[in-house]
Amino acid sequence: MRRKDTKKETSQMDKMERRAFLGILAGGMGGLVTRQFFWPADRILYAQSPGDKTLVILNLAGGNDAMNMVPPLGLPDYYKNRPTLAIPAKAAISLLQGPKGTKEHGLHPSLKQLGTFWNQGELAIVRKVGYPKANGSHFTSARIWSRGYREDPASQEDSGWIARFLDRYGKGLVPVVGIGTGRRLDFRGGSKRSLIVERIGDFGFDGDSSYRGRSRYRNQLLAQIFGKKGSPGTDQLLRETGRKVFGNLSRLEAAAKNYKSTVSYPNSSLAGRLREIAVLMKAGIFPQIAYTMHGGFDTHSAQAGRHNSLFTTLDEALAAFRQDLIAMGAWKRTVIVLISEFGRRNYENGSKGTDHGQASFVLALGGAVNGGLHGPRLTPQDLQAPSLPYGVDFRDVYEALLSQHLGVPGDKLFPEPRPLRSKLKLV
Repeated sequence: MRRKDTKKETSQMDKMERRAFLGILAGGMGGLVTRQFFWPADRILYAQSPGDKTLVILNLAGGNDAMNMVPPLGLPDYYKNRPTLAIPAKAAISLLQGPKGTKEHGLHPSLKQLGTFWNQGELAIVRKVGYPKANGSHFTSARIWSRGYREDPASQEDSGWIARFLDRYGKGLVPVVGIGTGRRLDFRGGSKRSLIVERIGDFGFDGDSSYRGRSRYRNQLLAQIFGKKGSPGTDQLLRETGRKVFGNLSRLEAAAKNYKSTVSYPNSSLAGRLREIAVLMKAGIFPQIAYTMHGGFDTHSAQAGRHNSLFTTLDEALAAFRQDLIAMGAWKRTVIVLISEFGRRNYENGSKGTDHGQASFVLALGGAVNGGLHGPRLTPQDLQAPSLPYGVDFRDVYEALLSQHLGVPGDKLFPEPRPLRSKLKLV
């Protein structure tokens, strides 16, 4: 019986090779993976280097009011402009401690763990970050940040800066991953595709919903097909492609299955997304860029209560992520940068909120970060204007992190001339 079964399986495999094998791979393996799996069929399974590093971009979507996130404690106009929203100096998290202690600013009271980051020299605060001729539209400003262009590029295809990064510098099994982002403009326009997913555990070969027990045998059969050298030409190329895709999927499946941590992440969407990045790192898969979101910062009304909730969620999630990365020895290989499409106005409105403004602050966190205050100091004149003017171009922040942390020349990705240039030492 066993010999007959073997012959039968061989016969079935031979038939499948001719009838179905080409069809499977012609679809880029799309019929075998979850619908969330945006992955090129020719992705090579690279080995990871012990020196691989990750830049985590965390978008505080909606226009974060950095003036209340990092309040300017020494400027009277801050309190004058915001009679109900200003953070009292006594309530703010002090930044007097640590290697770069300062009394110019504090942190929002809900950011206690970020205060610990600061005290350890692991938090860099870049002030007055924006771009020339600020635009208060969510769509337009987010588009500018995603593309890395203020004006329409005259001689370049409209593309996201991360897509350009992937084409020029991408390496490794997962060069770029978006967790809970969807296919943002940042990832679009290049010749290669980023990995976009909600959960790493969503990856793998779809099972047969009617005959789930057959999935394992189906995968074994595919592995046998991919393992054969094949005839020279198209047949061999397709088998090699299938072998690479199958290997990549298997490694991602194993990363999700084998992840273990002593860290208890909070029960929030943001914490869950950061945990997914940790899943990859735990498996030795260090994306060069990992992008995720924390939304809800369009605070036109009732800002105080919303900030308490938003910042508490942010603070707790980042603390758990840091603890997890420290435990796996990856904290000094990781930089987390907090961005937003614009800041808010200097004055609170009649609904105890703030409206769309211009410049904001960017925060960078990590074991190798050059902590402290960066960028020009806030002045009384800055706060007497309707919105905080920009003094650091956001592309200079990206260029500093790309060159100093990832070791790639970021200026190649942002060639548009700009009136302000800042030399920042963030790592």
